[in-house]
Amino acid sequence: MQTLTKRFLVLLACTALTSVHAQSVPDPFSITLAAKTATVKRGTSVWVKIQLTNNSAQDLDESGTINGMTGADPNLSFKVRDEDGKLKQKKVHKHPELASGKPINRTIAPGETLEEEQDVSRLFDMTEPGSYVIEVSRRASDAQKDKLVKSNTITVTVLP
Repeated sequence: MQTLTKRFLVLLACTALTSVHAQSVPDPFSITLAAKTATVKRGTSVWVKIQLTNNSAQDLDESGTINGMTGADPNLSFKVRDEDGKLKQKKVHKHPELASGKPINRTIAPGETLEEEQDVSRLFDMTEPGSYVIEVSRRASDAQKDKLVKSNTITVTVLP
């Protein structure tokens, strides 16, 4: 019985050390989100400012093809929630296969920050009056298994 208890304690200690090590690995970049205007009238575009800062010691690839229908950075993923906390669905565009694209090749050097603006209302229906909570995220690399780095959340209010 004592041997079983010792094995359990060793296993518990190893698990604790592994989780501490996993938590101490810093994100390779950070994302800061800000509303261009915190309050907009119904039907007005909802623009946000995004700052992507490379915190790593190596270049960060931020290349992709900007979709002509949405103007969205393909490396970023947005989430929008209404004032009840319900996740808004992305807009469905007719014939997305006909959308043009604009390729961009850009790299963020270590310690540098890329600033860009996105019209979130081109991605989500935000025409109903109320408050919307917006968050943006990006994977740490192209691998789907890699960590998702999230921004701060902001609130934008749509007035009638």
